[in-house]
Amino acid sequence: MLMVCYPVYSSAKTTKQAIFLSLLLPGVGEQYLGDKVGALRGYVTEISLWLSYFGFTKYGRIIRHNYQLFAHQYAGASLGMDEDYYFAVEWYRDIEAYNRHIREEARMYYDDRDKQLEYIENHSLPEDVAWSWQDDTVWERFRHLRTDERKMYQFASMALGGLVINRIISAFWIYYRAPRFLVLEFHPLPRGGMLTLSWQFR
Repeated sequence: MLMVCYPVYSSAKTTKQAIFLSLLLPGVGEQYLGDKVGALRGYVTEISLWLSYFGFTKYGRIIRHNYQLFAHQYAGASLGMDEDYYFAVEWYRDIEAYNRHIREEARMYYDDRDKQLEYIENHSLPEDVAWSWQDDTVWERFRHLRTDERKMYQFASMALGGLVINRIISAFWIYYRAPRFLVLEFHPLPRGGMLTLSWQFR
C-alpha cells in the first residue's frame, strides 16, 4: 500500500475526534485542533443562539401572561386555562358562539344521536369559564397578542434549528480543512488483483 500525506494538524490529534467534539459543542473541535479563530466563532454563535432561544421563550411566556390578564379584564375569561380554551376565546365572541359551533359540528354524526350528544359533552365549555367580547377593537387586540406569542415561539424554534445547523457547519468546516491522505491499495484477487485510489483523513 502506498500512502502520501500532507499533514496540517498535529498527528496526535485526529479530525474524527475534532468533528465529534464540534457536534457536541461548536468551537470545541476547533480549539482542540488549535484553531482559535474558528473556536471563537463557534462559541459566539452558540451562545448567541442559546440567548435568542431563552429570550424568545421568556418573552413568549410574558405575552401569554399578559393576554390572559387582558382577556380576563375585558371579556371575563378565566385565568390559567389551556391552549384550547384561549383558542376559543380568540376566535369566538362568547362562549355561546363557541358552544353553538360545537353543536353544529356534532351534526356530522347525523345518524347517531348518542355520538352527537357525546361529542357535545366532550367539546362544549361550561358556563363557569364563560367570556364575552363586547368591543371588536379590544377583541382584535387580544388576537394580536396571541399572534405575537406564536411568533416568539416560532423564533425560539428557529434558534433551536440554528443550534443544529451551527454544529453541522462546525463539523463540516473541520472536515473541509482536514489533512487528506492519498491512499493507493492493492487487493489481490483469484486472477490478478485490483488497485484502488482514495482520499482519507485522519
